[in-house]
Amino acid sequence: PLLVGGSYSPSASLLPGLLAQFQKTHPKVEFQLRTNNSQAVERMLLKGEVELAIINNSPVSGRLKMEFYRNEPIVAFVHPHHPLAGKPRVTREEVSRYGLIVRKRLGGRGTTNAYLRHLLNQGVAPRVVLRCDTPEVVKESVRDRLGVGISFRDVVEKSIKRGEFKAIKLPGKTFEGKSLIAYHKKRALSPVAQEFLRFLRSQRDKV
Repeated sequence: PLLVGGSYSPSASLLPGLLAQFQKTHPKVEFQLRTNNSQAVERMLLKGEVELAIINNSPVSGRLKMEFYRNEPIVAFVHPHHPLAGKPRVTREEVSRYGLIVRKRLGGRGTTNAYLRHLLNQGVAPRVVLRCDTPEVVKESVRDRLGVGISFRDVVEKSIKRGEFKAIKLPGKTFEGKSLIAYHKKRALSPVAQEFLRFLRSQRDKV
C-alpha cells in the first residue's frame, strides 16, 4: 500500500494523474488517497496516517519537511452566459457588483485570501457570496450562475477548454500559490513511498 495525502486542489487535479503515471511502473501498488484541508493533512502526516502529501500551504509543524513542487496560478471564471463572460478585463466596480465564490474559509491562509486582501488594498470591495470546502463546490456553484469563481487554474483548465466556463481577468496583479511535497522529517518512509518521492521529484524537474 501507498498512503498519500492531498489538500483539496491537488487531490482534484494533480494527484490522480501522478498516481496513474506511477502505477504504470508499479502495478502492484495499492493507493490510498486521503483528502482534506492542508492543516488536516498536516495532522495526518504527524500521526503517520499518510506518508507523503501534496498541499498548498506551508506546514506549521517543524517536524515536517517540505519541498517545493510547482507554482499554482489562480484564475477567475464564470458561466459562459454570465454578463462578465465577454469582457476583456473586469473593472473594480464590477468586482464589487458581482459576488465571488471562493474555497478558503474567512481569515484562513492561502492564495485566494491573499488576493482578496490585495483587492481591498487597491480600493476594491470584493463581495464574497459563498465560501466552499472543495473546488468542486466552487465549480458547481459557478455552473448554477451563483457568481464568479476563483480557483487554482489547474482545477478548472480542462473545463475552460471544453467551454464549460469562461476565464476572466480581474483587476490587480496575477496571484500564484504553490504546491508542496510534505513528509515527516524523522519517520522513515516505506520503500514504495521512497520510490514515489523520487518519482515526484522527477516530475517536478519536468515542470
